[in-house]
Amino acid sequence: MALRLVPAHERDMPEVSRFIDEYWPRKILLTDPVFHAWQMLNPPLAQGKDHSWLILDDEDDTIQGYYGGNPREFVDERGDIHPGAELTTIFFTPRVRGGAMVWELVKTLQRQYAVLVGMNTNSMALPIFRFSGFRHIRAVERMTRVYQSAFLERVGGLTPMARNLLSLQKRAASKTSPSWRVPDREELQTLFTGYRIPGVAHFRRDFTNLAWRLLDHPYFRYECLLVAPDQPEQRTLLVFREERHENFAVGHVVDVLPLGRDLPDLAAVCDRLAADRQIDMIDAMFTQPRVVGIFWQRNWLSTLNDPEVRVPNVFNPPELRDPPTGNVTYWSHESVGSLTNLCGLHLSKIDGDWDRPTQAWLDAQNNRSGGG
Repeated sequence: MALRLVPAHERDMPEVSRFIDEYWPRKILLTDPVFHAWQMLNPPLAQGKDHSWLILDDEDDTIQGYYGGNPREFVDERGDIHPGAELTTIFFTPRVRGGAMVWELVKTLQRQYAVLVGMNTNSMALPIFRFSGFRHIRAVERMTRVYQSAFLERVGGLTPMARNLLSLQKRAASKTSPSWRVPDREELQTLFTGYRIPGVAHFRRDFTNLAWRLLDHPYFRYECLLVAPDQPEQRTLLVFREERHENFAVGHVVDVLPLGRDLPDLAAVCDRLAADRQIDMIDAMFTQPRVVGIFWQRNWLSTLNDPEVRVPNVFNPPELRDPPTGNVTYWSHESVGSLTNLCGLHLSKIDGDWDRPTQAWLDAQNNRSGGG
């Protein structure tokens, strides 16, 4: 069978959506026109064009493989900028799986970009990436704070040891927290124009990227909280998302962006948010130990090191997965330098597929609002 690689923007989106629906095991929002436009056409570097790739059968012109991704600038530890891409979805039909064109697709991406990062890589794609020189982190540190143990009881994750650990969490809860306020779009533009996180490698987080990723998201509502605004050495932007379900509410620390030298007590801010809004659980998932340490020192529980407390990492419906966190698969060109120093790599839920709406989530929202 003769195959060829074709840019996805050369084919009609409905045809691509039918292929995704047929071969992807779960319904995903890439087939939703609104979400697809945001994810693939609206990123700052996309310039209105889908940068994904298709594998086509030369004989009947049918789609046999799909890579979904979008270009994003990547900043290395020195502050230099490189062409990068987020790998969002990749899968193939059984006819081409493991064939030469699959490897050619990965080589094409490695010629196009200096950094490639995929999150929650599926078992079909992982061997291909590993054989192509990618590194893989099977489980990223995810810190959790459970405020209402009844929440875990309902989802089947409450063991006798978990009860004891959660009681210790209550004793470590902070009594006071730093102040914060909500900056408007104009202030965010002033603070983050040209912004780079000092000393760590990361996907670009200047205002243009933050506006696309957070402020202009079609479905999720993100809160940008400027913590310790009157203390220049500790001033930090905490990006937070709350989601409410029929019987529980959870919060997510989506990103932490320092504007000063030090980080304030962000765990205390989460405690206040949970108390004021009756949130059952908050989680935070980062590759950078400096950020993880904020929550560790406040006795938040680790999904890697405290397996007795089993928390869902998807919530609609709640599912207990092993491991209950995300994974990362990544590659960098030698011009960027090694990304194996995880202390110097900042990835959070703002990146890749760690915080994306699911079709089940969207259906639930529509049903709740009477739209379905």
